[in-house]
Amino acid sequence: MRSGMIKRIIVLILAVALLISSIFIIRSCSAPPEYEEIEARFRQLIEDSHEVNVILFGEGLPTYPHVSDPKSSTEVIHTGEYITSTDGKEKERLIYYYYALDDENTVVAYRDSYLEDFAYAFVSKVEMSTDELKAKFPAKDGDNATYYEEIYSSVSEKRYCYTVPYEEEHYDFYYTSADAAGYDYVRLDAKYRTVDDIKKLAESVYSLSYTTSIYTSLFDGISSGGLVEPPKFFETTASNGSFLLAQSNTYETMKVEKRVFLFETAKINKLSSNKKLVRISIDSYLPSNPDKVINSEITIVYENGDWFLNNPTF
Repeated sequence: MRSGMIKRIIVLILAVALLISSIFIIRSCSAPPEYEEIEARFRQLIEDSHEVNVILFGEGLPTYPHVSDPKSSTEVIHTGEYITSTDGKEKERLIYYYYALDDENTVVAYRDSYLEDFAYAFVSKVEMSTDELKAKFPAKDGDNATYYEEIYSSVSEKRYCYTVPYEEEHYDFYYTSADAAGYDYVRLDAKYRTVDDIKKLAESVYSLSYTTSIYTSLFDGISSGGLVEPPKFFETTASNGSFLLAQSNTYETMKVEKRVFLFETAKINKLSSNKKLVRISIDSYLPSNPDKVINSEITIVYENGDWFLNNPTF
């Protein structure tokens, strides 16, 4: 064999060897990590994701109950009785009242003058005895001297009012017509109180590509084909002057259970994974239906020096 031919064969062999070596290097560089290398982070992401899921897709954050201050709509009863005022003049006795926030809407707060404190009365459509009233409204601290007295009655209106011991529930925030319809305000003592707080939490668990894909509907709202879907969250100035996070009370939410993942079943799908995107199949079930175990695929991606979930976990 000629020396030139031998040299060409040697060069060809070396080239093939180099090509094989390059392919091996490329494959080894793109190969996914072993599950043991990412297990701790994966478990932590799964654990932390539940709180994010509840806020973004479920019931959301704790809010102030949507109630208005009953004192803002005080009504007047014209009793037809006449009393002597402090200036010696005769005037009709007026009872200023509002309904207290009870389920039956039958307890009223009342007073005869704006200078007095409100007391409470039970409004009944039938006459009631003292014993019946005591059974319904037990005396406080044994003091019943001023309770269970009839303060107003009208047979024609079928309205009987009796003084009773009552403690009206206090609310930290009262809504007015100036507040956005369809929204409640997130409490000032909530763990997260701004849009940035929510985004920071979400981005500690989920990838940027995933979070940015849902931010528009959550924080900006969507308009399509003449239909408008308002955002779930937005920041605004409330009627009391406070700058608060508003949360929709009409937004279509889901019941988000904390899914139980069986980590001993976790496996990496190496055919569709690489060093920056890993697909993990894992069994799980919902606490409400523990017998229904399903296998699903959770994708995690490597961003900014760490792993993040790329799809929801509920």
